[in-house]
Amino acid sequence: MSKHHEENDDEILDSGTHSHGPPESYVTQVYPFDKYLITVKLSLDGRFIGIEEVQINKDFRSYKQKVSRKIYHYLEEPEIE
Repeated sequence: MSKHHEENDDEILDSGTHSHGPPESYVTQVYPFDKYLITVKLSLDGRFIGIEEVQINKDFRSYKQKVSRKIYHYLEEPEIE
């Protein structure tokens, strides 16, 4: 095996799922805007870097799914006869 392949193999073995590099140089903030949630990337001093994500702020469940049903009762409560 050539020296080039051995170095690449070492890099692959050293890389893991957790980064040990320098800490992030930005923070993310979520801002509600009308019916959206906008996730923006800001520098550490608060300057705008970019938009990270846009989500729709809506509950897509139907009314029937939203209405909770009582499917339990408390054992400590006396039964009314």
